[in-house]
Amino acid sequence: MGTTGSSTKCERPVQPLNRLEDRIRTLSEELLRAEGDEFQRIAIELRAAISAHIERIRSRLAEYPQSDDRRSQEGEP
Repeated sequence: MGTTGSSTKCERPVQPLNRLEDRIRTLSEELLRAEGDEFQRIAIELRAAISAHIERIRSRLAEYPQSDDRRSQEGEP
């Protein structure tokens, strides 16, 4: 699997939102059972997945019209 740009151990291909949420759930479950170096590796991967999820939510919210915009589009003063 190829990715462009610099590569890190935690880098994963972009996933659709529901697959990313599934990945976060899976990593969370794995983290609860992990110990030592594996715990550290999974924690880093989980943090990256959560950050990607947050960024996707932010970008969706940025595209969402604010309440004042919706009123003006619907013809309300």
